[in-house]
Amino acid sequence: ASGATFLGVKGYPLPDILIYQDISRSLITYVSCQIILQNENKKENKMGYQFAHAETYSRKKTDKKFSVKEILEEAARKPGACPHVPNPQPPDLIYGMDIEALEKLHDSKCADMKETNAKGITRSIRKDQQTLGTVILSFPSLQKNEDPAQYEKDFERWKKLSIIWLREKYGDELKTIIQHTDESNPHLHAYLLPDDLKADKYNIGRCAKKDFLLSADAQKLDKKEANKLGDRLYRATWREWQDSYFEKVSVACGLTRIGSHSRRLTRKEKKQEQQQAKSLSKAL
Repeated sequence: ASGATFLGVKGYPLPDILIYQDISRSLITYVSCQIILQNENKKENKMGYQFAHAETYSRKKTDKKFSVKEILEEAARKPGACPHVPNPQPPDLIYGMDIEALEKLHDSKCADMKETNAKGITRSIRKDQQTLGTVILSFPSLQKNEDPAQYEKDFERWKKLSIIWLREKYGDELKTIIQHTDESNPHLHAYLLPDDLKADKYNIGRCAKKDFLLSADAQKLDKKEANKLGDRLYRATWREWQDSYFEKVSVACGLTRIGSHSRRLTRKEKKQEQQQAKSLSKAL
């Protein structure tokens, strides 16, 4: 769990590389999850369940991640930057500054930021420092028997509540939110830019594990046991993040916390849960 930030539906049988491990490419992860989400929704013919994913990026591209420049180009639908989208369309800006302004702000802050090491030497920050945080929130696609007008109302409500949740979570560090509707599932991309450019803090699971391993309690334990407890804390921290989104957004939008397929629910149990989620969203 050294660098994982996959925050999709916990418990869903995704490939091992996507669950609490270093992710090969955030874009590949997202596309894979969207396919699973779309197929699951088609099978159950319902609103679906929540999808939330967080990641951080640096200016340097690696074998495991795109660079900040690349992910912003993909978000802006620059030519050649989004081969996974058959008919790319410009994103809709729904909060904050546009992608171009965000990139300029990020790059200027990186150029100006200096740090002083233990020897008193001041230099520019490393290019592999995580400087930008992202959150992807996805909404289920329109189902065959759904009323398009009602679906649009539900979608707008989900967007409004998602923006409120993001603002409450990240405050002024939330700079931009865009909307993509040119893929199978409509989704939001939120971009986080900290003043100190230390975006590692957005990987709250890794931070929780790191703090624990440095604690006095962890030092008393065998390294293997301490790491095991750290992994447990890592997962619990991200689970709380998911729970927060569920309580503040998904419940009110009729989305379930976890996909029914992953929990082996019977058809009757699925229908009961769907009806409960729908009724609760109306009550709210």
